Amino acid sequence: MPRIRSATLEDVRAISRIARRSWHAAYDDILGPETVEKLTDRWYAIEALEESLEQTAERDTGAFLVADSEFAADDKAADTAPTLSNEARSASVVGFVQGTAAANSSEPPENSRRVAVLNRIYVDPDSWDDGVGSALVTALEETLDDSFETLRVHVLAGNDVGISFYESTGFERVETRITDLEAEIDETEIDAPLEEHVYEKPL
Repeated sequence: MPRIRSATLEDVRAISRIARRSWHAAYDDILGPETVEKLTDRWYAIEALEESLEQTAERDTGAFLVADSEFAADDKAADTAPTLSNEARSASVVGFVQGTAAANSSEPPENSRRVAVLNRIYVDPDSWDDGVGSALVTALEETLDDSFETLRVHVLAGNDVGISFYESTGFERVETRITDLEAEIDETEIDAPLEEHVYEKPL
């Protein structure tokens, strides 16, 4: 099984690499390779990831975790992990997950932390079906503050891999709607409005 730990700034290049590979594997047929490249260039640039990681670390309502490969997770490798070079450490990362409190100003303050959003979860396609994603979801659930009651995630309709994964890890579909992702995409790049499913599971 992978070793799950908090992400550090040394992991951002691995996170960017995994996100790009995962997006192309899951979304090229839905959005097209060029659109996927544009989106990942924007959202998974090194500077953007560093900022996101630092913001998560400053708050007590979320988590940014990475999964090291099974080899790096064995007892011997775990003991020597702090001495690994940045390159070796980056190469061992096979997945990541980020979760934060839901931003909903319409909720009263006493309810504002009850819903957590699984913002990002991606596993290198070479490690799909190895249990990495499930381990990351479980670790996120255990890391989130006890005040959260629900974990929510959004997934594009048509992403069969993502939908199958969320349903296999206990999420249930609660809504389907037009995604705001269209604001990020030139209208000439898509043929029809994009839908997304909203999934939730109790914590």
